[in-house]
Amino acid sequence: MNSLYGELVKRRAVIKMTGALILYLPTIFVTQNGALAEAMRIWKQNFDKEFEGIEECPICYSVIHTANHSLPRLACKTCKHKFHSACLYKWFSTAHKSNCPLCQSTF
Repeated sequence: MNSLYGELVKRRAVIKMTGALILYLPTIFVTQNGALAEAMRIWKQNFDKEFEGIEECPICYSVIHTANHSLPRLACKTCKHKFHSACLYKWFSTAHKSNCPLCQSTF
């Protein structure tokens, strides 16, 4: 039964990451100056990191940032979600406040 559950979890992750590929490949493609092989490499790294248990950034929905290839490292002290620094910078500058995008507590 445990192996069946593990297989279902893996299949769900594959479906999720395939959907993410369809949604985010254009973004990754543009940030890589049209290099399809590089875009696919970044997607594969995201896929691998997701299986390692690293959670995606709740702002861009990606584990590896498409522009600077960083992992989500800045954590909210209240809700504990982690964000890419570039995503938070953009969030704070467009929102004109420094609240967590998820729980709205002061960051």
